[in-house]
Amino acid sequence: MKTDSAHPEDFAPEAILDQALATLRHPATDAHVRQREHVALHMAIVLAANNRFFTRLWSSFATFMRESPLVAERTRAREGTFALHEAVVEAIRRGDAVAAEAAMRRHMQDTAAMLDDDATAS
Repeated sequence: MKTDSAHPEDFAPEAILDQALATLRHPATDAHVRQREHVALHMAIVLAANNRFFTRLWSSFATFMRESPLVAERTRAREGTFALHEAVVEAIRRGDAVAAEAAMRRHMQDTAAMLDDDATAS
């Protein structure tokens, strides 16, 4: 089933989250496939939020992310990236919006710091 043109109500968010997280636990060796898997997890998180505006907004950003393996390679190389994703998914699974937001904020801050470090090193 393709998720590119689907609507959030077409899916069981927990099942998609579980599948996407399990895929990241054992990442593909190909960088482009690994990036698509990473984007799929984020899309599953967005779908679980059940917010049409955010889904449309993130869908546009996902197109960029799927085609930009640089960010994926950097985030996969960082220690604890999987744990950050797992914390977000676990909080969503528990229905704990505060913890999910805090976990996603940590993930975004970690990613921003990584990108900042790369920009400073260049």
